[in-house]
Amino acid sequence: MKFIAKAVAQTVIAIFRKRKGRERSLLPSSSSNSEATNILKVLTDEQKFHL
Repeated sequence: MKFIAKAVAQTVIAIFRKRKGRERSLLPSSSSNSEATNILKVLTDEQKFHL
């Protein structure tokens, strides 16, 4: 279960980095940081549910 969660987290991080690179000129860093925080919050909620 932990391995799956880790793989999901890495995938989300990779996608987020790609999007951040593309949208850097459009988004202020504060909004991208809060989006990352929200993604992590969702991931931890999912992990709690599964564990």
